Amino acid sequence: MELSRPPLVVAFELSEKRKAIVADALAGAGAVVYLSELDEAARAEALRNAGALLTFNTSKELRSGEAELLAGARLIQFMIAGVDFIPLGELPKGVPVATNGGGYAESMAEHALAMALAAAKRLILEHDCAVAVRCQNKRPTMQKIPSLQNEPHATRKSNSNMVADQDSTCFDDLRYSQSGSVLTTALSC
Repeated sequence: MELSRPPLVVAFELSEKRKAIVADALAGAGAVVYLSELDEAARAEALRNAGALLTFNTSKELRSGEAELLAGARLIQFMIAGVDFIPLGELPKGVPVATNGGGYAESMAEHALAMALAAAKRLILEHDCAVAVRCQNKRPTMQKIPSLQNEPHATRKSNSNMVADQDSTCFDDLRYSQSGSVLTTALSC
């Protein structure tokens, strides 16, 4: 007679679709227990008998005193890459802890590259400028950005010539508030 394997305990909620993915990945190698579906007594029993705990953040997913129930587990697997904010000292000593280091590396690299490109292209600044401009008859007209309408004394930040009159229909520079936000601008339509 084969002894049953200790269950995988999942500490976070999963949709039915994702539960099916977990079941498919395990292919019957062991049982899966979802803590979010259990009452207090069943949670304690599941954690005592856990072979492995799958978690994002034990400080949010486990209740007070539940971490010590994992002393018999063979692994605590975090789904996140970094665990510097997790109180690892509350976990039982001797139980291996694994993280998902590098698990999101590609998407983080893509995000970092997108942010660098946005900064290089002054995307946020240009967006604010575009929002500030109202084009009528294919000629730009100046509008103040609503959140900065009460800003005193716009200042100039380049060597370009700028028409000083706020109501002018054209100038070739940006006006900035004292806080550095774009106050007005002109773009070609």
